[in-house]
Amino acid sequence: VVAVTDINFSYDVPYTRAGAFRGATQLTSIHLTRFMTRISSSTFEGCINATTFKVSGREIGEDVTIITDEIPNSIKQIYERAFQGCIGLTSIRLPSKLMLFGSYAFDGCTNLETVIFNSQCPLTTIASYAFNNCSALADVRFSSSLTAINERAFQGCSSLTNIVLGPSIVSLGDAVFLNCVGLESITFQAPSMSFGSLCLQGCPHLTTAGPIGGDYAIQFAWDEKIPDRVFSADNFGVLALRNITIPEGIREIGDRAFSLCDGLINVTLPNRVEIIGNLAFFYCVSLSSIT
Repeated sequence: VVAVTDINFSYDVPYTRAGAFRGATQLTSIHLTRFMTRISSSTFEGCINATTFKVSGREIGEDVTIITDEIPNSIKQIYERAFQGCIGLTSIRLPSKLMLFGSYAFDGCTNLETVIFNSQCPLTTIASYAFNNCSALADVRFSSSLTAINERAFQGCSSLTNIVLGPSIVSLGDAVFLNCVGLESITFQAPSMSFGSLCLQGCPHLTTAGPIGGDYAIQFAWDEKIPDRVFSADNFGVLALRNITIPEGIREIGDRAFSLCDGLINVTLPNRVEIIGNLAFFYCVSLSSIT
């Protein structure tokens, strides 16, 4: 298998075998059909020179082949580590029927620059470590069906500069964007969310926060409450936060919301705040202005 340079799957192959081409370091081209439904675990793991997908199907003529960065829309399941360490990949378009996306699927694809989730994709969860240490990744476009991004999915994606999480995304696992050192802005469009720990630790440019539409590095649409621990240095990990504007409509600031944000200098509160949670500003030793 190590010496294989090109793979052509026949039309009667519905899925790949787990680990089938693991470590095929000379493989450059993967020829999939529009009748495949599953890419099994570790199928192409470590195929460091794979750069191209070829897609064919009878509906466009058996002799017609499209060279593309798109995994066929017939694929419903991509299992864990399917493309782990495929450092030749630079762009991926995920299929419209994708329902399962395994952990570490594209982990360590260090030259991957663009990931596009099909707008019709029914996938609800990005699995843990899915794009871990994809250090060249600069452009991610999510589908509207996504509701959760699991732990460390984009950890170490140091080329990410801007992230927009749509209104359907309501849950972030631990350390989702840990050490995304190039991240300059992130937008949360959901009216309420749950967060794991250390979500934004190691993101030094995220110094300001406020409502969507303002000139803030962190923008949010939370409509009634600043979530518990959301900006706390010991939990969410926003160590760089210096200034925050809390918009009108917010009535409650959650427990430990800004706990241990020792660089926080200015907080602007709305007139309607009724509840400030326990230890909301605990050990904010640099805080000099609350207006």
